[in-house]
Order: sequence, then C-alpha cells, then structure tokens
Amino acid sequence: MHKGIWEKQKSSSEGEHITNAIACELVNSIAAVLLVMCAVNIVKSTLTDIVCPYYVYLLVFLWGITGGIVNRIPWPDGKKWVRHAINLGFLLLFAIILFRAGWGSAERIRDGFYYVQGQFVKRVNKYYGISLFAFDGKKQFVSVFMGFAVSFIAIVMQTLASEIKRKRIYTLFPTVMLAAQLCIGASPKVTDMVMYVICVIWCIIADQNDDRKIWRSMLYMAGIGAVMGVCVFAFEPLANTLADQKPKMLAYQKNLESDIKSLFISKRDIQDGTVTNNYPNYRDKVVMTVESDCEPEGNMYLRSYYGDRYENGKWNRTADFSSLKNDYSNASELVAKENEIGIASCYWGEYSSERSPALVEYTITTKDMKTDYAYVPYGINPSKLKTDSGVDISEDYVIKKSKNDDEVTVSAASQSFFNGDTENTTLIPDQCAVENSVFYEEYNNFVRDHYIGAPKQDGIVELDGRLLLKNAGLSRDMLYKDEYVGNVNGNRILAAQFVQEFLTSKSFKYSKNPPSADGEDIVENFLANSKEGFCVHFASAGTMLLRQMGCPARYVSGYVVKESSFKQVKNRVYTSEVKDSQSHAWVEIYLDDFGWIPVEMTPGYFTSSYNAFDAVSLDELYSDNANQSVDDSRQDSQVTDSESESQTDSQEESVSDNVTDTEGVKNTEQGAKDNRGKGQDKNASGLSVVWKLAAAVVVTVVLIAVIVYARLRRQSLWEARLKLHAKRGRYSKAAIMINNLIYRDLGRFSRKNTDSQYLEALKKAYSETDYGRIDWDEYMRIIQKAVYSRDGIDREEYLMVLEIWKIYTKIYV
Repeated sequence: MHKGIWEKQKSSSEGEHITNAIACELVNSIAAVLLVMCAVNIVKSTLTDIVCPYYVYLLVFLWGITGGIVNRIPWPDGKKWVRHAINLGFLLLFAIILFRAGWGSAERIRDGFYYVQGQFVKRVNKYYGISLFAFDGKKQFVSVFMGFAVSFIAIVMQTLASEIKRKRIYTLFPTVMLAAQLCIGASPKVTDMVMYVICVIWCIIADQNDDRKIWRSMLYMAGIGAVMGVCVFAFEPLANTLADQKPKMLAYQKNLESDIKSLFISKRDIQDGTVTNNYPNYRDKVVMTVESDCEPEGNMYLRSYYGDRYENGKWNRTADFSSLKNDYSNASELVAKENEIGIASCYWGEYSSERSPALVEYTITTKDMKTDYAYVPYGINPSKLKTDSGVDISEDYVIKKSKNDDEVTVSAASQSFFNGDTENTTLIPDQCAVENSVFYEEYNNFVRDHYIGAPKQDGIVELDGRLLLKNAGLSRDMLYKDEYVGNVNGNRILAAQFVQEFLTSKSFKYSKNPPSADGEDIVENFLANSKEGFCVHFASAGTMLLRQMGCPARYVSGYVVKESSFKQVKNRVYTSEVKDSQSHAWVEIYLDDFGWIPVEMTPGYFTSSYNAFDAVSLDELYSDNANQSVDDSRQDSQVTDSESESQTDSQEESVSDNVTDTEGVKNTEQGAKDNRGKGQDKNASGLSVVWKLAAAVVVTVVLIAVIVYARLRRQSLWEARLKLHAKRGRYSKAAIMINNLIYRDLGRFSRKNTDSQYLEALKKAYSETDYGRIDWDEYMRIIQKAVYSRDGIDREEYLMVLEIWKIYTKIYV
C-alpha cells in the first residue's frame, strides 16, 4: 500500500512528469555507476592489479535506466505482483545469461578469483600477523573475474533497490569494500571518497524527494560537489601531512582496535593455542599472585592449556583419552600425579602418601581474569589441589575450576626439577613407577601413539628434524623403543637439549614484530625464512621438531614466574606478582614413568653456558660435509677463542667447496614446499567457482523473495490491524494509522511544525487536479478530533478518512 517517495507521480502535466521521471532515473543510474566505480577504486587502493572492464559500467547504467522505468509503471489494484515478477524474472534471465557466458571461462574466472583472494589474504596476514592460506592465481585473468563478479553484485544491488524502493541500497557495495580496506589498514584516495560521499548524499536525497524536485536536487548536489572539490584542493597540504603520518595513524588505529577488543576480553583468559605474528597488547597489569611457603628454586611454570595437533595456525586437543578413562576411572588424576610418583621412585625408590615429594604449598590467586583453567605448577599432589567450588581434572591432564573461584591452593614438589632448562638438569628418570605401574605402562603406550608425529618426507620440519637427529647421534627408534626406561628418557632429554640449543642459537632471533608469513604456514615460515618470533613461534617449532624426531611432545601455554621475582614478606612466606606480559608458551616432553616436564624453547628464559650451534651457521648445518660440526664443537668447547675462530673459518671454506651439495638440500626443501602448495591448489581447484557463484545466485534470489514477502506481509498486517480497529469501533486509532502514512509521505516534514503548517503542507504537496476531490480542511478537522478529543470520531467521520485514503493511494500508487 505504501510506496517509496522516489516513485511518486505528482507532475502538473504528463510531459513534465515524463521529463522529470527520465531525468531522475538517469541521475540514479549515473549514481549507481559512480558507486560501482568507487567500490572498484577503493579496492584498487590496496590491490593495484585490479582491473574492471568498462562494459560493466555500461551494463549497470542500462540496467538502472530500464529497471527504473519498469518500476514506475502504475499497475492496477490486484496486479502489483507483476512488478515483483518482472524484477525477479529479469534477474534470473541475467543470471542465466551471465553464467552461460562464464561457463566457458570458468577456469579463467577461477584463476582470477584466486589471484584477487591471494593478494587480499596477504594483506590481511601482514596487517594482523596471521597466516591464512593464500591461493596462487593468474594476474592476467583478473579482469575476467572482476567483470563477472562486479556485474553480478551490481545487478543484484540494483534489483534489490528496485524491489524495496530504496536507492541507498546502491551504497552497500562501496561501503562494504571501504570497511574491508579500513580493516586492513588501507585508505582510499581523496577523490574516490569525495565521489563516494556525493553519491551517498544523492541516494539519500532521491529516497526523500519526489520527481518535481529533481532539478533542485541536482543543483544542490552540484553545489556540494563544488564545495567538496574546493575543500580537497584547499586542504591538500593537510592531506599530505596526514599521509606522511600514516604509520603513526595506523599504530594509533591498532591501539584503538586493541582497546575496543579489551572491552570484551579483558576479563577472560585468551590463551587458546593460537599461533599468530601479532604480539599481544600487554599492559603490565597484574593478573595473579603466587604465594609459596618455601624459597623458590628456579623458574616456576604455571601450566593451563595444551595442544597436541597443529592445524591452520592453532594448537588443538585431539588425543582421545576415553579408552584409558573407560579402563581407569581416575586416569586423569593419575596422569596429574605421575610427576610426584616419578620423583619418589627415582630418589627414594618408594612412594607413600606420608612420604611425598610434594612438600611446598602454593596459593595462586587470579585478579580480574575470569577463566575456567586452573594455573598450577608441575609435580603437584592432586589430592591437595583445592578451590572453593572444587576442581575437575579431566582429559589428559587438564585442570579446570569455576570461573568465580579466584584462589587455588596446591602442594607441589620443588620446581628445580621443572625449570625448563635441559642443559643443567640432573634429572634422568631411570626407574619404573613404583605405584600404579600397570596404568603407567599403558599410558606410556598411549603417549607414543598420540604425541609422536608420523615421519614426514618433505618440508623444513623434516629437514631440521633429520639434521638434529644426526648431530645428536640419535634415531627415532632410540626415543621410544628401548627395554630400559633410563635409555629412552635420557635420549629424549638429549633430543630436547639439541632442539633447545638449535632454537636459542644466534641463527634465531626473538622479536615482537616478526615479518609477515605472506600466506605460508607461520611455523614453517619461522623455521625456513624469517627465523624471528616470540614464544608461540619457538614453542610451536620446538614441539613440531621433537615430534618429528620421535620424542613425545605437546604445546603448552600459561605463565612463567621468574625465580628472581619472588620476595620474602615474612618468615617462610614468599610472594610474586604475575603480570599479563608474563604470559608464555613452552614445550612439554614426556618421560616414561615420570610424566610431562616443561622444556623452554624461547631465548632469554634460561642461562646457557655454551651453545654449540652458535659455532656454525645454518648453511654449514645443511651441508652434507658438515654433519659432524656440532659434535666437533661440543668436543672442542674448551678451546681458545682463536682456535674456535680458526675452526669456524676452515668449516666455512669446506662448505664453499661444496656449494652444490648445500644448494641441493635447499632445492629439496623448496621443492617440498612447492609440491605442498601445488597439492593444495589442486585440491582447491576441484571446487568450481562457477558452482559457488551459482549457489550465491540462488541465495540472493531467495533473499530478495524473503524481503519482498516481508514487505507484503508487513502491508497485510497493517491492513489487518486497520480493519480490526474499525470492526471494534476504535475509529480514532484507525484514522491515526492512516494519517501516519500520509504524514510520512511528506518526506522530511518536521514534527515540530504546527497543525496549520501540516495542513498547508498537505495542500501544497497534493494540489494537482487528481487530488481535487480531497477536502484537506475536513480531513484535518477529523484527524485533530481523533487525536485531541476524548470522545474520538464516529463511524461516518472514519469512513470519510478512509475514502480520502482510497483516493490518495489510487493516485499515489
């Protein structure tokens, strides 16, 4: 019943009406073309290779003219569905023609889409420091994809605007593109923004004004364009200054984004195993305090989350612990208790609840951090782990509590056994568990099945893993196949020490701003290319290398409390504040019949007296003739500095004589990466872009149908309410409902105006011959009576308002 204002027919003559209608649709179509150009140009500000064929703009213009005129045809009562059928019919016909034409170019459209998607994903990875996968498309087919995609999007937007009679729908396309660019730190050109603003203003005016004001609106828009043009040139020096400050502005934007994000996550634990190049925005805020009744010995690792499977930039828990749970109801508690039993087995040869190594009592209190994870040290006694609401030890050693419980008390062994340093450790468990030995034997087998990676045949992880095994004099079998538990555990500690020294050598650098992975996997890029990162990179790389070597390992996150941070506050009471910046990630390795122990992989968290990997470069390590370089460096660690330099020089000369071998190893590594990428492209190419877009057409048509149905349903509900009011004698409410629609049709008429001004506006807006039968004075009298009179209006007065409404809608529609 109610139609958009841009469709009104109020011309004083037929010729003037046709002229104004054509002019209005002409300007609307030009605005649609300019907005599509804005969308493309905004994207080009980031992806400079984007090219949109000019026939797309011509198609948008012609479609706008045709659709606008068709939707202006005054269909008689009961035939208004014809307009909707024509719109949807034209859209389906266009979709069929477009997809029929694109069927033969499906491969080129797909390659163009892959190129555009890949370039955008690289910008996203660079800005957010993540590593989403980016396809490798073909640049020469970008215009084919853009012609296909932009045509489809623009025509859908125009059809939707015609259906709901709102030209502002045209602005959705460039607005979404603008938002996408701003989200990755890109800014469009000033000229594009000026054109965008002018077109948006025009669409708003077109929705609010009738055809008679088209020329006035065009002059108004020309004035706005002129003023904006002058402002652009007048403020060009300021714009150049802002452009020079873009890095600072981007930094401010990222800080603002972090502040907004912190509103939602400041009270949550965000350690979820995600590996990203985006260093967290820490504020050195105290998040917990740790109290101990004994002077600490070494760094304390408070563990919470662990992950056993790395996929798409995140560590997840996938190991199925249900089989052990079914056989042993307290399996999770036994895993948590294994460190305590292991220490007693190694040093005392027995274990009992009366003689437990878990003698130190800790109280961990969280502050303003609502998390369901309990942060606890290693070597705990689970029976003495307490909170107000109790704790739940589940899965393969996951400890959870109520989010409302801020305090956790627990007894644990000395942390000198679990300080993450493999070089200076004296811990080599060589005794089988003296309690629950049957369970721990089964758990040893479970760990071997779930925490050792399958041998890879390509990639940087396989290359570095094989390199480290050779230099350590180990093999995969030596890390999990031996009848004597001391040999297996000793080999695992040796393997962890080699990986630890490898990642903390001078070849790798700790950095809070690592370079972008450019679509590559973050961990593989860290090992192969950048060699820069922070704790999540080192811990992830260490976990993957150890599992490749055959050592059971998993990724763990939590907090690390340095030994030096503890302060004695009174007799036998030591406390330390833990700040958010102490959030950390490390590796856990498993020692048979002893349990999981932390291994530090990040530089700066332990003191190393000598690192053999510092004596050689990675190129030397990758050379087949330098396999003994690390062993030689270990044996000669006591030589003088001059002798060490001489040895290094001779090794470099040896490598230079065998460049071919070194390049062969590098080429093998690069070939493995290329093969992996090609395999992913091949799998991805199996999904036809054309079929995806065909599905998008179906979804779009359904969406338009839903919108049309919603509008028709809204209209039918309005008419039903009107009839109900009249049937029940509520004539005043029915008359007010009719008046509200007529009032709204006046456009931007102010609600602050008086009734007399409203009456004058009615007479002025509807003064043509067709409206001559309407007595607006009488109409106004009845409406005032309906609004202000306590008695309201009678049936005869309501029928008069209804008759005026019928005359009004018949002419208006």
